[in-house]
Parts: sequence; C-alpha cells; structure tokens
Amino acid sequence: MIGNWTAGVRNGVGTLRADGPAALWARVQLRKQDDYEEWLEERDIVRVIAALRRLSERQLARIGMSHSTLALDVEDLVTRAELERRVGSEVLELVSDDGERMMAAE
Repeated sequence: MIGNWTAGVRNGVGTLRADGPAALWARVQLRKQDDYEEWLEERDIVRVIAALRRLSERQLARIGMSHSTLALDVEDLVTRAELERRVGSEVLELVSDDGERMMAAE
C-alpha cells in the first residue's frame, strides 16, 4: 500500500518537473492513462501550431503550409504520422514473423 502511494508521488513530482503544474493537474484529473495521453497529445498539437504561427508566411510556404490553413496542415501531419507509425509496426511484425519462420525452416 505504501509503495503504491510513494510511486504515485514520484510520478507526480516527475510530471511537475517535466511538464509543469498544468500537466500535474491533468494527471490528477485524468486518472486513466489513455485520458492523460490524449490530453498530452492535444496540448502538444496546440504548442506545435503556436510555434508555427510565429513563422512568417514566407517561412511557412517553404514547408508547404500557410497561416490560413495551419490548423488543417498540422492535423494532416498528425494523421500521416499515425498512419506511418501503424504501417511501421505492421512491417516490423511481418519481418519478425518471417525471421521466425526462416529460423524454423533452417
């Protein structure tokens, strides 16, 4: 019982140091890990959009973006990253399965 409590306090202190008081509040309010991860993802996307908004239109044009469609462009990047992550994990599964089959055949 004490070990679980101290582990929770250590996690809370780590969150406070790494991400600040807002993240600590979110971790307390969003006790389920999936809810907390979703909150972190939303916060990170907002921060990416804010960072890109500080760029000039010329700088955004160099990377194929525009201030007028910035939120949609970032949403498209997130969608593509999720797709690539899924495809990458599927490829790794196939490769590891083939490696096990090849070793079994030898």
